[in-house]
Amino acid sequence: MRQSVLLLVCMILPCRAMAAEDFAGQNDLAAGLNCYREMDMRCARARLESALAHFSPEKDRHYIDHVSQARLILAMINVAADELEKAESEFKTILLLDPEFKLPPGEHPPKVIYIFKRAQAAFETARKKVTPVTRPPLEKPKPQPKPKPPTEPKPVIVRKIPEPVIDVHVLRPWSISTEARLVILFGDDAGTLAAGPGAALSAAFRPFERIALLAGFSYAHHTRTSSGKNLQAVSLYLGAYSAFALDPVELRLGGSMGLLSMGTADRYDHWGFTAGITTSLAWPRRGSWALVLSLYPSLVITAGGSSFFLPVGLSGEIRW
Repeated sequence: MRQSVLLLVCMILPCRAMAAEDFAGQNDLAAGLNCYREMDMRCARARLESALAHFSPEKDRHYIDHVSQARLILAMINVAADELEKAESEFKTILLLDPEFKLPPGEHPPKVIYIFKRAQAAFETARKKVTPVTRPPLEKPKPQPKPKPPTEPKPVIVRKIPEPVIDVHVLRPWSISTEARLVILFGDDAGTLAAGPGAALSAAFRPFERIALLAGFSYAHHTRTSSGKNLQAVSLYLGAYSAFALDPVELRLGGSMGLLSMGTADRYDHWGFTAGITTSLAWPRRGSWALVLSLYPSLVITAGGSSFFLPVGLSGEIRW
């Protein structure tokens, strides 16, 4: 059910382009490592294979490190899936790029160690079978250089694959926000009720880079321009939005639907439905927090008819 809802939202709302990369394949590599940490092996495999297809040695000075990192994770995934030949092929490819490659320090499953040693043995055997190219003998032998005094062998430097680091630009899927609002009324309502303050509390889940789903609660208070009790309104709503990068801010476009109850302080006797459009600017686009300025052109429908109102909000958003 969740996958169907997400697919429907992605079909309805537009999707934004990927963020700029320091090197080709950076976004896919970061997303693949994030999926691997979250044990989503299908996502990790797809994003890492996409990253490998985009890596370029001409445009990435750390090309070998990035390729080795991606193929190491793919080898681990293949071992876990019992696809041992694919895992051995990934290790052989790494050794072709870096013959001195070793498994990162730490404990590894015995099957991983076994497949890696088998790949090492196959690589060494293939390297020994390569026939060296020889020169034809010279007519006059060159004088032999004097033997140099023996020197101590240089220490072998073993490069380590860097541990995955969580980038500040990696998507944080969960967020919660509190919002202060000014709710402006139109039509017949504006003749009897004044614009009033409001507040909202919402939580959002962002399963993809481009799409977010949210649920929230809102409250509004309106004083009467004539005699009578003031009007209050509360609502529960569900919504979704699509995000667009406009560095350093993010543009959000979406919509919401919900249930509304209106009445005085001691009596809520009018019920109805709400439907609205969400237009927001969030700054900064990435990080653990953001300030969000929003407009919510909305329509309320009750048994007595319908009316238009416009909440304007400023919120603080916490992400993790």
